[in-house]
Amino acid sequence: THTHSHTNTHTGCTPAMSHKLHFIRLVRSHAGNTDKVRHALRQLGLTKLQKVVIHKNTPDVNGLLRTAIHCVEVKPLKFDPQSTANQPHAITLSNGKRVFLGDDGVLRGASEEEFLRG
Repeated sequence: THTHSHTNTHTGCTPAMSHKLHFIRLVRSHAGNTDKVRHALRQLGLTKLQKVVIHKNTPDVNGLLRTAIHCVEVKPLKFDPQSTANQPHAITLSNGKRVFLGDDGVLRGASEEEFLRG
């Protein structure tokens, strides 16, 4: 069998890389794409241009990303638990802790373990 490795042209990141979480941003409109691509974007929660979502690096998510890779920017989510600098995207974890996600793909104010728990 032949396998394809789709590299995201924005970051050089392939969906199946070894990090645990993906930082995903919709950078191209779903308009003009096939129903399959639009469905994949909806499944990922990408409904508006420039919307950012975080998903676990799983085979199911990676399959959706491969379908719509030309419409998204994918980065490994990084963590900076020491910093609480205000960033564009504030997230409140289930424990009430407020963390901030920057456009650089860095989650500030929580470690990876805290984020996965919360």
